[in-house]
Amino acid sequence: MSAKQSFHPWISNNAKVTINLTGMTAPKRGYLQCDSGHWSFLPGKSPDTTTNRNAPIPLENFISNGGNLIESAQLIPGWVTKAQAAEKRGIFTAQTQAVRRIVFAK
Repeated sequence: MSAKQSFHPWISNNAKVTINLTGMTAPKRGYLQCDSGHWSFLPGKSPDTTTNRNAPIPLENFISNGGNLIESAQLIPGWVTKAQAAEKRGIFTAQTQAVRRIVFAK
């Protein structure tokens, strides 16, 4: 499947995403990249591999596993903060729990 024939409308080559794969200590912001049907994630502020010093992270079986990454909020469109990513995944820190209690108590 090419970048233009993706299974989700926002998934495309050089799409800004936040990703939090198993084994990552925190979500990373970067770009999805598709080269000849092989998907990868390029962490960093630039999708240009000549200026971005980070190594791409291959996304093996992305076409078959991508839907699971989206459903589990491990792959989020755009760049979100660590707290926003945790909230989307249903993971709340003590700080976010305290803020939620204050907001809902009003």
